[in-house]
Amino acid sequence: RDTDEEAKKYVDQITGGSKDVLDRTLDTGLAGSPETVAQKIKQLESIGINHVLLQLTPALTELQNVKKVLDVLRKIDPDYC
Repeated sequence: RDTDEEAKKYVDQITGGSKDVLDRTLDTGLAGSPETVAQKIKQLESIGINHVLLQLTPALTELQNVKKVLDVLRKIDPDYC
C-alpha cells in the first residue's frame, strides 16, 4: 500500500478485524508503505536475516506493491536485488 494507514486498513480487512492477528501482523510482518517495508527489510538484514517469506493476497496486486518496495531499496542501494 502507498501509506502505512492504507496498509493497516487492508490488514484489518483481510484479518477480519481480529485485534490479536492485526497486532501480530503489524508488529512482526512486512506491512506498511513501501518506505516502511523497505526499512523493516533493512533492519532484518542488519541482524543477519537474508531471506523473507511473503504471503501476497491477492498475488498480482501485491506483486505491484513488492515492486514499489524494491524500488525504494534500490534507491537506498543501487546494487540491491
